[in-house]
Amino acid sequence: MSNFSQQPNKLKVYLFLLMFLIVFTVEGAGALRMGASPPELNFQGKTGEGLCEDLTLFGDGYLRIFKIYDKWSYSKDKEISSYILDSKYFGIRGNYPPYIGVFEQNKLNLCFKANKSGNYYGLLFIESEEADAGLGIWLKLNITASQDDGRSFTLKQAMGRVGMLEMTFLAMVLLIALFLRR
Repeated sequence: MSNFSQQPNKLKVYLFLLMFLIVFTVEGAGALRMGASPPELNFQGKTGEGLCEDLTLFGDGYLRIFKIYDKWSYSKDKEISSYILDSKYFGIRGNYPPYIGVFEQNKLNLCFKANKSGNYYGLLFIESEEADAGLGIWLKLNITASQDDGRSFTLKQAMGRVGMLEMTFLAMVLLIALFLRR
């Protein structure tokens, strides 16, 4: 009698295990898997120069669409909530597609151009269009001034190009011209 009463419990356990195996072995029942390499990109160059790096995105074997955008911060800390500023605020222009499809692996070419020298800290957001999933890539731009950008010319630079003797001579010629005119 005890064997007969235990049969329904064994049957329930077997049915539960069978359902468990079916649910977790069916393709697509798992979570979205995505990745990127490298986790940080460093760009170094001069003002006005297009700086490019490659980023490799990894997927789970299904075609996934990802939205791509960047945000920037004044500080280099890695607190995601401080990366809220648009690149235009810093004079940075990014060049990359706003969306990308990834099956198993895809290369993404990222380019940035800054019109002012300085160190800039950004975060590239890569978000899934299908699920609440995403990742971030740290960005660092180290931009130095172009040697001859021709945009700024100070008196100190003029004095360096034209010697003190030449400036004194020019001043004397102007003074003589003023006295002779009277």
